[in-house]
Amino acid sequence: MSFHHVQDPDRAARECRRVLRSDGHVVVRTGTREQIPSYPYVPFFPSTPAMLEDLLPDRPGLCAVFESAGFRCVASQIVTQIVAPSWAAYAGKLAAGGDSVLARLPASELAIGLDAVHRHDDGSPGQPVIEPIDVLFFR
Repeated sequence: MSFHHVQDPDRAARECRRVLRSDGHVVVRTGTREQIPSYPYVPFFPSTPAMLEDLLPDRPGLCAVFESAGFRCVASQIVTQIVAPSWAAYAGKLAAGGDSVLARLPASELAIGLDAVHRHDDGSPGQPVIEPIDVLFFR
């Protein structure tokens, strides 16, 4: 979940190839551009889709990075994970500041979005928050 922060993805993929045995595998679990509309916080923070578009790789581009380093993408799938047991708990996680995209928002937009997430919880209390994540397997 941090590959999008790597400054030189091609170099990182080449380093994976260098340190792995010839039959080694790489598994990349990451957000991708294709999933942006499905990320649970996106509807509450209007600036985030463009920020995510700039930050996240797309699936074909991520595959190309590893394929240019000598890997072959043997499988990819989207897994869903529960990121919080409720929307109120999710708002607490978001407020803690661990998300690099939300950390870039102006304080006013963050506060408005967090308030909207809390109000959303009022309409669906106890509903878990689900997030899709891409998992790509390279050999």
